[in-house]
Amino acid sequence: MQLLYIDASGDPGPFKGKNTRYYVLSGVSMSFKDWKFITEDFKSIVSTYFKTGNIPEIHTKDLMTGRPPFDKIDHESLASELTDFIKQSHTTLFGVVINKEIYVKRGYGPPNTIVNTTLEEIVNRFHLYLQRHKTLGMIVSDASTDGFDSGIRNTYEYFREQGTRFVKLNRIIDTIFFTPSETAIGIQIADFTSYALKRHFENSDTAVFDKIKNKFDHNNGKMHGLKVIE
Repeated sequence: MQLLYIDASGDPGPFKGKNTRYYVLSGVSMSFKDWKFITEDFKSIVSTYFKTGNIPEIHTKDLMTGRPPFDKIDHESLASELTDFIKQSHTTLFGVVINKEIYVKRGYGPPNTIVNTTLEEIVNRFHLYLQRHKTLGMIVSDASTDGFDSGIRNTYEYFREQGTRFVKLNRIIDTIFFTPSETAIGIQIADFTSYALKRHFENSDTAVFDKIKNKFDHNNGKMHGLKVIE
């Protein structure tokens, strides 16, 4: 069974919002057999920079910019180590990126469907991955994302009962499960992925994205794990 941890970045618009042109939803999938090892190894890397034993939650933007609690450590070195760890880990990445203004102008739907569209796209891609590997999966989301959980719970329940526009969800177990990001390393890795995508599309900064882009789900030379709507 595969666990898909998802996390969003940017405000859902519809037009250029308080700080972003793009809205991003990212996911990281890992086998339940690898979950413990990925969690322990991730924490082990972070713990070498914090000798007090208090391992902070990794908010990637704070880490990359050296904001507290990362202002008193070599935050660039830690960021580099975590990037390498994700690149080499037994995980598969997924991402959906929407240019909010173009999305609305092209008539994809009313503004309040931007969040729903990213969820549908990432669910479809995860389901395709599960079909290909003949396994089941479940989805875990960050409960602390402002307004995100209330916005997607009902949408996902509709997908679960009626299917998406593309597929019946017969390989994803139950509903979306919500947990605070500090309790789930998978969500922190999804946040890292969202940061890489947002920097790539919003700021033309490919430094992190280039290192992990091959982790996005692909098969027979075709990338399935990343969808860009612009």
